[in-house]
Amino acid sequence: MDYIRQNQAEVSEKASEVITEYLEKNGPQKSAGHVIQSEYIAAFKTWGVPLEQSTLERIDLFKRQIWNPAKAARSSVTKKSKEDQYELVMPKWNSIIQYLRTVEPDDFRLRVRQIVESQASYRDLPNQTFINMGIIVNKCNRELKTILRSTVAYISLLFTTGMRSITGLDLSLSSFQQQPDGSILLTRVEHKVGNTRNCSKKVYCRLVPGKDLSQCTLIHLAEYFGTLHGGHLPFYLSASKLG
Repeated sequence: MDYIRQNQAEVSEKASEVITEYLEKNGPQKSAGHVIQSEYIAAFKTWGVPLEQSTLERIDLFKRQIWNPAKAARSSVTKKSKEDQYELVMPKWNSIIQYLRTVEPDDFRLRVRQIVESQASYRDLPNQTFINMGIIVNKCNRELKTILRSTVAYISLLFTTGMRSITGLDLSLSSFQQQPDGSILLTRVEHKVGNTRNCSKKVYCRLVPGKDLSQCTLIHLAEYFGTLHGGHLPFYLSASKLG
């Protein structure tokens, strides 16, 4: 750090040369903006290394002409994909919940095994999905029932609260606090707050009984939590839980 402070001009020149070399080779690539920002600029900022104004202007030019438009296009495609998935699932949502709550382990195992054997027909699914299915079909009935209850509770909770799936994995049993009126106060921590980096915020949500008990998130949680024997993170599927 002392060397950097004492030799600002030299260090800035060298850092700018590194950035310039990278831009010449990779600048037109859509992913180059992320690499520049998260690896190079972040590191230089941590060490207090300034960049020459000409280099900053060149980076800004790539942002305006290539990186930002590419990012916007990716975001648009992702948003459309999520909307399509939502429209596809919603008409079948109640049936999915009902099936997962009522299917017998033997029937579920048979259906999963049939899907695994017909992997070639499901080209849109990643290979890891079939690996996980191959593990599931070897579970005993007791373990399968726990997996099914966990799945129903998890997706029902995400559907009701709108939380991100990765946030749900971080929930602990202490995140759920019963209230005097019979509702459940759920406290979660969101680590994605708009475009702000390295920050988090607590979000509070009150879960109340639904009119249709078969679709009620509190019922789904009770059916799963009632089978737990310890376990701090109920929805975290570690390798030991799955394998």
